[in-house]
Amino acid sequence: MRVNQTSLGFQVESMRRAFRTVYECRTRAIDHWFNGVGNSMAWTKDGRLETWDPEAKQRQKKVAQKMKTGYKPAKDFVPDGFRVQGIDSQSAVMTVPLNVKPDYLEGVMEAIRLAENYPGYDERTTRRNYKWCGLARRRLVAMKLIPKDELAQPPLEPVLTIARQYDWKAANDRHKTKAGLLRLLQKKRGQRKKALAIWKKL
Repeated sequence: MRVNQTSLGFQVESMRRAFRTVYECRTRAIDHWFNGVGNSMAWTKDGRLETWDPEAKQRQKKVAQKMKTGYKPAKDFVPDGFRVQGIDSQSAVMTVPLNVKPDYLEGVMEAIRLAENYPGYDERTTRRNYKWCGLARRRLVAMKLIPKDELAQPPLEPVLTIARQYDWKAANDRHKTKAGLLRLLQKKRGQRKKALAIWKKL
């Protein structure tokens, strides 16, 4: 039995198998494709999202050939320490076409929910993502692609709490790194130039 190779499920699984180090799970692929920017993904004229990168297309095509008679999707999960991509006006969730395919519209909503329930790389990105998600929902309602009851967003504070904890850990790690480099600058003359170059980047 042949499978629908244009479906979102098939596209995600074939890209996941082609780029295992980038897409270790469906969650990572959905976030990268729909929320990210500069990811070589674009909407097609028939309402699907696919890569325009020739090398990526070629690798995906080779994998797809082995899957065309049937495949079993990998079990999805949310990676430890998962952070959502930063959304902006060029993200796929903000540029959904009117003729979007139903399964790709489900992917859009899945990406929006990820951005509303998981933090970005810092508190600022988390707040910006939440605002963009609200705009995306309103745009989809205006286009009559989703019902008005989909306008409601979950509370922001729980995900902000996680983002703040991440910010504190990152700042603490930078502090520890600088403290270690300072000791290196004081004790090992041979490493001074290298340590000083790293110091300036922190």
